[in-house]
Amino acid sequence: MSAGNQKNFLNKEQKRFSTESSQLLCVGELTAPWSKEFGQFFEWWQTLKRYGHLVPRIRDFDENIPKNLAPAAFLLKRERGGEFRLSEIGEELRANSLKDLRGSHYLSLFSRDQAEEMGEHLFEICGQPCGSDSIRTVCQENGDLVIIRHLLLPMVGEGGVLKFVCGYAKVLDRKLQGNQLLRSNRFEHIAYLDISAGRSK
Repeated sequence: MSAGNQKNFLNKEQKRFSTESSQLLCVGELTAPWSKEFGQFFEWWQTLKRYGHLVPRIRDFDENIPKNLAPAAFLLKRERGGEFRLSEIGEELRANSLKDLRGSHYLSLFSRDQAEEMGEHLFEICGQPCGSDSIRTVCQENGDLVIIRHLLLPMVGEGGVLKFVCGYAKVLDRKLQGNQLLRSNRFEHIAYLDISAGRSK
């Protein structure tokens, strides 16, 4: 694929991401079914104790995450000012990235418009609370196209404050191009998930 065709690929039918529905979806209602690992991650999260809160505590993320899921897991922490920082990222995700993203501001990985909307999306996850499922195409700095699926779920910190989002991500496809283009992101699909703790929008 030439650089010009690659740009057309990234721009074709590009749209601002939106939810599949104005209502929270159950896992079985997703238009793109999960692979086994995503189902295992969601089931593991559901088994964690709630300790009086609507969602699990952050301490259980490190203490109880299954070893087979840890390499593709990551953790976002909401800081003052509303920024979300990548505080933890699994070995598999680090290997798939061209640079070490640990400690990075998560929204800095998106274009300005998408960063604003992704910020609203993360606040929705913590505010409902609810989960989310998404698929996005990433053009890396070397021009390679990577299609990634994400599952995001809220967790509480000390005092029951909902300021953490744990995630699971897998590369669905990679197209090696080797053309030098600016890094960019495009969402192909995004949906909010009912975790039996929130309300319909």
